Amino acid sequence: MDLNEMIKQTIENIKRTAAFDEIVGKPVFASDGVIVLPVSKLSYGFVVGGGEYGKGTPHPYTGVSGGGVTNEPLGFLILGRERRFVGVNSPSRIDDFLKDILHFVRSKKDE
Repeated sequence: MDLNEMIKQTIENIKRTAAFDEIVGKPVFASDGVIVLPVSKLSYGFVVGGGEYGKGTPHPYTGVSGGGVTNEPLGFLILGRERRFVGVNSPSRIDDFLKDILHFVRSKKDE
């Protein structure tokens, strides 16, 4: 496999992991018409390298590729009578977040 093919395969693999559903999750619909969208931060990095080594023609070729992906939850976008973002890492908003989740669970229980 040559370097161009390695780069192409690495980029294709990253495209598969960086789907929109991974950043903005599937919507959850409450009985009162409120829509809750989970939002995440997707980070990725990769490296590809290689070269020809040795003497003679053609030179022996060596290559390597690697990468990593992280998906960090940021919070929830709540769309209802009022629209707001509730972050999961914001200590000042944790009470609001828990109240919203409790309200949502109760509305699902009533369905």
